[in-house]
Amino acid sequence: MVSRGRPGDQVRRWRRGRAERLYVTGSDGRALGYLDVKTGLSHQVPAPRRAEFEALVDAFLKPRPAHPRHEGQVDTPTTTPGKPPPLEALPAGTGELDLDTPAEPSPRTAGTWTPLPVTPGTLVPGTDDGPGIPLQSPPSAATPTAATNPPLPQPRRKPQTTHLDLADNEAGARARSTARSIDARRPIRASLARLFSRDSAATAARNHARAEAGVSRKLGQFARPWWSRLRAPHRPWYVLHDVPLGTAGVTADHLVIGPAGVFTMAAVGRHVARTSEVSSARKAAEYARRCLTPYYPRERTLPVVPLVVLASDREVGDFLTDDGVRVIGLPALTRWLRARGPILAPGDVEQLYQAARSPATWASPDSA
Repeated sequence: MVSRGRPGDQVRRWRRGRAERLYVTGSDGRALGYLDVKTGLSHQVPAPRRAEFEALVDAFLKPRPAHPRHEGQVDTPTTTPGKPPPLEALPAGTGELDLDTPAEPSPRTAGTWTPLPVTPGTLVPGTDDGPGIPLQSPPSAATPTAATNPPLPQPRRKPQTTHLDLADNEAGARARSTARSIDARRPIRASLARLFSRDSAATAARNHARAEAGVSRKLGQFARPWWSRLRAPHRPWYVLHDVPLGTAGVTADHLVIGPAGVFTMAAVGRHVARTSEVSSARKAAEYARRCLTPYYPRERTLPVVPLVVLASDREVGDFLTDDGVRVIGLPALTRWLRARGPILAPGDVEQLYQAARSPATWASPDSA
């Protein structure tokens, strides 16, 4: 929409949607360009007449002074309570007058209407038909200030303490997270590897996660059999997954604590164990022994047995390597554990389990 400027001026306000411009015409009737009100940039202004353009725009946007009828006297027309004040002639340049919307009575004083003095100060947005005017209410002693009305104190928030329990770890969760991060870094290569069944780091991580899940299901059936609810007392077995060994990101796939002792298990999704996997299983068992020995109440070193579990469909027997690591197939795992005699008392098993489920136990090998 286009609204007229003040009489005698050559400024027209133009609005469409969110756009707002001020078109300026010189005294000779020639267009001097326009000002984009939103951005404050002028366009199509001739260089020789830029001063005239800026003077007209400044005059149009200049704050309007008060309009008392007499010097030092402000109009205070009386009105009936509940009835809007009479309409007065507006000063030039205020835009078109909307006569369809009646004015509302002022809630300040019943029966009187006193306009606020117009002084440079707070900017009050204008209407669609006129620019905004800076308006400031007169200071009052009753006006609250920062000194008389200080801000309310913010409520104190309790510090959030996160208690980590390794018993909540899910088997294979770390390997699945590793596979997702590898795929996210190279999505095209990951899609091609899955399409053509090519081996990749993400595929190896997924196979490792599936192997951990298979061993976890087997250990869950062994540690909590269905008949344990019917026969009491039942000598408990505890299983932890993805136990962190230090701060380097190395983990033990499974840690089993029971009457037969403490066992670290590395899950392998093949029917053959590699030399590196056997060496890692031995180091994991040594690390667990050093971390858990301080919580063993006996005056001797806690024995920890390293195992490499071959989670494949083939029937694989068990054998002991030269490093003392036992390699065993998944179908024979529970039979081998059940055949071992008890070496830990129930109280020792419970104490070791409570220590093993805390991440602080595995923070450093010097904790032993």
